[in-house]
Amino acid sequence: MDEEERATLASLDEAITVYRGYTHPGDHVAPSWSLSRSKADWFAIRLLGYRPGASSGYLATATVSRDLVIAYIGGRGEREIVIDPATLAGVRVTRVRKLRKG
Repeated sequence: MDEEERATLASLDEAITVYRGYTHPGDHVAPSWSLSRSKADWFAIRLLGYRPGASSGYLATATVSRDLVIAYIGGRGEREIVIDPATLAGVRVTRVRKLRKG
């Protein structure tokens, strides 16, 4: 992390809501999460075209203590939070539907 990322992490609330978008059931058990729900929604549907018949991905939402965050990465607009997935509790998973064109 650079100084700006350290400052951003230090400025977050003690309890942080994090989001993870994914396309395969169970893929929320991972270290990379986001502070941005819209970015996580994008990740939930971005690869659905490679899964024949798939029309929805998944959005996991959890709350994590700022003290458990390993890193904050602000690049690429992802507002990424890196955590040890073993520290997650109370993860809620919902479906994200891909909008059909036309």
